[in-house]
Amino acid sequence: MQLQNILDNLRNYKDRLSVALKIADISIFEVDLQSQLYTYIDNSEGIFEKNASDILAEVNAFHSLPWDEYIKTVGEYFMHPEDAHFMEEAFCSIKNGSSISFEARFKDDEPDDHKWCRVDVAPVIEDGIPKKMIGIISDIHHMKTRITFLENTVYTDHFTGLYSKKRFEELCTSVLSRRKDSKCIMMVIDLDYFKSVNDIHGHMAGDEVLLSFSQHLSSVVRKKDIVAR
Repeated sequence: MQLQNILDNLRNYKDRLSVALKIADISIFEVDLQSQLYTYIDNSEGIFEKNASDILAEVNAFHSLPWDEYIKTVGEYFMHPEDAHFMEEAFCSIKNGSSISFEARFKDDEPDDHKWCRVDVAPVIEDGIPKKMIGIISDIHHMKTRITFLENTVYTDHFTGLYSKKRFEELCTSVLSRRKDSKCIMMVIDLDYFKSVNDIHGHMAGDEVLLSFSQHLSSVVRKKDIVAR
């Protein structure tokens, strides 16, 4: 009877935990570092919109790969291509016995969809050796989207979509402080006869010229270049 009570309590605890994870949009997982196998995932549907058994079957197919190839492949399986390196760094940190946290875009059920998540992982150390990795994945997509919207509102010119004067000054200060020994070029561009366009054709036509020029300028500069109004 006592054993049955313990089992019932454990089941009740697991049920409550699953409900709490769903409410909080959190998934938890465990990886056996020795066998390179994911041994447990809870609330995978909340993050990946995919059941745990399917994920475990797919990701554990990589377990026989050499370590470096394994962590690279797992990162590519779960994450946006530009963020996959975060998973590799996490595995390496855990292998060295250190916890790590990061934010990255995780793949959703749809091939081209990605969801911003925060990941917190820690090693389970036995006899001085990291044997397992325990992790929490938290859905922060709505928060991240809201922050991006607010940043765009503050940092961009509402009409052209270019950086605002304030953001331009901040970015220039940052670049110049990091590249004190490098040469940079600044261009100040003035549109000839722009006032005449406004006077003759009206401000709506002037707006079209300004917007068209801004879009063209953005299309011809490099991604790392700074264009502002």
